[in-house]
Amino acid sequence: MKNLDYYMNLQYVTEVAELSEEDGGGVVLCHPELGRLSTNAWGETYEEARGMLNEIKREQFERCLAENLAIPEPKSEDLREYSGRILLRMPRSLHKAVAEAAEEEGQSINAYIVGALLKTTGRGEVANAILETLCPRLEEAIRVTMSNYWSASLLNPDRTLEKQTARRVAEHSIWSAVQVSSKIS
Repeated sequence: MKNLDYYMNLQYVTEVAELSEEDGGGVVLCHPELGRLSTNAWGETYEEARGMLNEIKREQFERCLAENLAIPEPKSEDLREYSGRILLRMPRSLHKAVAEAAEEEGQSINAYIVGALLKTTGRGEVANAILETLCPRLEEAIRVTMSNYWSASLLNPDRTLEKQTARRVAEHSIWSAVQVSSKIS
């Protein structure tokens, strides 16, 4: 029979977030595999946050067992087929926007994208989070691209190849933004 000790001894994935001094410092931990039971535990140190997380988890498990509610079990075994690496293709303008945003946050591009994805739980939420973060930068990239296109057209009518390239980039940026926003709506 599955009792409190059984659930407390399961190895749930633990997400760790270190808070900056601006945000009050310390460490926040959570078990995302617990779904609706997942909560954040804060501590000044990892050990303190871990102790708090275990206390919260114990209380939740006791309540679920008393009320005969299901307790999610870890899916860590299912992770073996995933390497944790993906190849992500994107327009250059979006790549630039992500790189600039990551630099402003003092993060690598990878850490920035992972952070944006961790803030979400579903496909629509992922797209909304990415758009919310990158929309102002994407709009600026599109504005600059269009501005460059029109400048090339008006000031240098003989620069046909540059104009065509700028136009294709502008059209692709606009098309990408429209495609993403239509999938979210």
